[in-house]
Amino acid sequence: MGSLCTGGDNFQKAGVMLAEIMPASCRQRSLFDPIRSDKDLMNALDRINRKWGANTVRYAVSGFKKSWTFRRDHLSRAYTTRWDQLPVVKASLPGI
Repeated sequence: MGSLCTGGDNFQKAGVMLAEIMPASCRQRSLFDPIRSDKDLMNALDRINRKWGANTVRYAVSGFKKSWTFRRDHLSRAYTTRWDQLPVVKASLPGI
């Protein structure tokens, strides 16, 4: 990033999701599918990874290392979906 940013520049990390990327040989074609080439997209991804380093752009299914985790400290109770979280009421009637 050093060569991209000069003093005082701000940048924000971002992600882009691409769906249904697969080898051309694995795609089942429909009779009515328009014929189009995804080779340009794959070539663009390869060029980005060669220029900026391996895994700059990668498949989401390959996962990534999380630098943070979701904290579950202050979750609302799930009365409607968890039996163990139902409130317990104990009442006594006079004379019974």
